[in-house]
Amino acid sequence: MIRLEGKIAPGEQITIYTKVSPDRAFKPTVTDYEPNRKMVWRSGMPMGLFQGARTFLLEPLADNSVKFTLREEFSGLMMPLKERAEQKT
Repeated sequence: MIRLEGKIAPGEQITIYTKVSPDRAFKPTVTDYEPNRKMVWRSGMPMGLFQGARTFLLEPLADNSVKFTLREEFSGLMMPLKERAEQKT
């Protein structure tokens, strides 16, 4: 990610720019947000063709450090095509 625009709050759409596709924006919707703890955003294609969710978690540890976890979940009718394309690379 090289830039994020928008308000991070439940129901808000954010705009993300990445190094991989700097001219094309990714526009997920924030579906869950707990400051300093958790954020979830979702995006996808119409009719359930493809859906993606990313969950970001911050967990305070006893030694004053923080554990960061990122979970990605994908689903939809186009998943078999995506999996085949990944196998070829």
